[in-house]
Amino acid sequence: MILYKEITGEYFEVLNIESSDKEISNHIPHKSPQNSLTILWFLDNDSILETDGIRNHISKNEILFITDLHHVKMLKTGSIRTMRFNRAFYCIINHDQDVSCKGLLFYGASTLPKIQLSKSQINLLNPIFRTISREITIADQHQLPMLQLLLRQFLIHCTRFYKQQNLSATSTVSNIEIIREFNYLVELHFKKLHKVKDYAKIMNKSSKTLSNLFSQHSNKSPFQIITERKILEAKRLLCYGNLSVKEVSYNLGYNDIQSFSRAFKNQELISPMTFKTKCMGKNAKHLGKKVSLNYYQTKDICI
Repeated sequence: MILYKEITGEYFEVLNIESSDKEISNHIPHKSPQNSLTILWFLDNDSILETDGIRNHISKNEILFITDLHHVKMLKTGSIRTMRFNRAFYCIINHDQDVSCKGLLFYGASTLPKIQLSKSQINLLNPIFRTISREITIADQHQLPMLQLLLRQFLIHCTRFYKQQNLSATSTVSNIEIIREFNYLVELHFKKLHKVKDYAKIMNKSSKTLSNLFSQHSNKSPFQIITERKILEAKRLLCYGNLSVKEVSYNLGYNDIQSFSRAFKNQELISPMTFKTKCMGKNAKHLGKKVSLNYYQTKDICI
């Protein structure tokens, strides 16, 4: 079911995909909304995704959070609940005070954010999703605010679950806010700002303060987050774009191609050119067989 307001542009979509024999392209409109966010809730162990070139077998009751910046292919589709919404319907940046998922679920991770639901967590989310599926069929003056309210509740629960599974149990609210803000700033500025001190300055913190905080409450350092985000972008540009290795290096702000190649190989264990060659061969093999869930495009985050 889809809610679309042509004049104001609000877009909200809810799908229940049941068949593992059909590609997800059969369930997704031909005109997907730009600047949209997608939530995928997997109900069995039958789905296989390729995310930015990495093949993933998805577990039952795992939820993934996807932006238009992720390049995701559904290689095998099991039973999935999906929600997709654009910024006109609900902008998580403008409503960050309400849901606090910026920098955690969306816009702030070099890996695809995900949570694994427990039985109690499933019992919390199931009624919300069922109510959303019912409300999207009721076309009256209360439909839009009701769906926005339900989506907000769903995101708040998911943000709590993500914190429980990915952050230290000793993390305070203020520390989590700093981590979220750093992650989001990296998403905005990783092409131009490459040092921890650059972000520390924006946040009115010292580099040492950020490093100490991340060592206590996260499994990655601030420098790792910056580097991994740059290399992820490099992989996307090399695999799904038409840029040369030299052009990708320049695009990401490296001083020379040698520095870029060294950084890429340190993380991926192969050179950028080898990666591009392998990826282009894989894309040619699957051309016309599989469909991308999202299309790679320039970032346009609502602020």
